[in-house]
Amino acid sequence: MDLYRYGWVAWLWRAFAGAGVLAGLGLMVLAWRQGAWSLAAIGGVLALPGIVLGPMVAVRIRRLDSSHIEVRTLAFWQRRIAIAHLGPARLRTHAQGTVQAVHAPRLWVPVQGGLPIHIDLLGQIPDREAFRALLSLPAAWVPRGDSG
Repeated sequence: MDLYRYGWVAWLWRAFAGAGVLAGLGLMVLAWRQGAWSLAAIGGVLALPGIVLGPMVAVRIRRLDSSHIEVRTLAFWQRRIAIAHLGPARLRTHAQGTVQAVHAPRLWVPVQGGLPIHIDLLGQIPDREAFRALLSLPAAWVPRGDSG
């Protein structure tokens, strides 16, 4: 059973990340051929978000058994994680926009011996109580509304 699904928005982010990685790598190849190292720096800026965040952003979380979860990520990775290795989640409720803060609730969950998990709380959470129990979250951290 799925505890979390990012939904169709994951495909939008995958398209943005893929375009950034491809454009960045293209600029790096061009920089190498022409010796224009400023293009390599620009290519790195374009490619880095997709390369770094892709393996961390959760697209689907499933409970496999009483001791493990499966996390599928934006980068199409499938991670099997022991629940005992999950650290305390950190909640962020707003992201800073150019004019004002934007409501963007998300969790960062550290994983012992691995990459952290980023969970966008505006995704679909079919079973809120099971999700809360898995991550030991206070009730206020799991939004109600259209997410499930």
